[in-house]
Amino acid sequence: MRAIWLCGMLLLAATPAFGQPASDPDARIKQMRAQVPCRNVTKIPLRGPDGRVGEVETGPYPYLDPSGNLIIYPGETITLALAKDGTGMPRLLKFADAKGAQQFAQPSANDATLEFQFSQMDGKTDMMLMVSNATSAVIKYDAVMSAVSDRGIDRVGTSTCPVNPPSSGQAAFFNTESWQHPIMRMIIRNIRPLAASASRACE
Repeated sequence: MRAIWLCGMLLLAATPAFGQPASDPDARIKQMRAQVPCRNVTKIPLRGPDGRVGEVETGPYPYLDPSGNLIIYPGETITLALAKDGTGMPRLLKFADAKGAQQFAQPSANDATLEFQFSQMDGKTDMMLMVSNATSAVIKYDAVMSAVSDRGIDRVGTSTCPVNPPSSGQAAFFNTESWQHPIMRMIIRNIRPLAASASRACE
């Protein structure tokens, strides 16, 4: 037996910056798709709390919205461009999933990349987010996850760890975060460089 978890209105509630009333979701989606590259609706496998493999239905939502919020589903890899010092609004460069890759832009000479890869571990409910930082800065971000539980889907915040810059000779620094429960989607927000005096705690 296969379960299907629908995204529904959860993401719309998380992205009020598009300026349309909650009573008009179709207009909001049209506005998003006119501004930034968006997904086509598709279904991706996800192992649920009971160990069964079900499906997550993605909505026609952006990879990176106009406010700089990144939306990522299991099985996806999203590459962004930032200034080499980690400042500025992120730009969408590339999206990849099991069906292939889409290149939206090329980094400029003044850019460095920040890449997010989200997956579920084979045969487990555990989730893993790998972040690759090629900037010269320690990068921090905030995250909200749509976690799948026996009660349904819970939208909750989660702690995140700073991602160091690459050491001498490295192209990028890789950092991995994990959770022991299924997550159908994550929203990555407030991507920023940390000042030298800022805390390096995972919070």
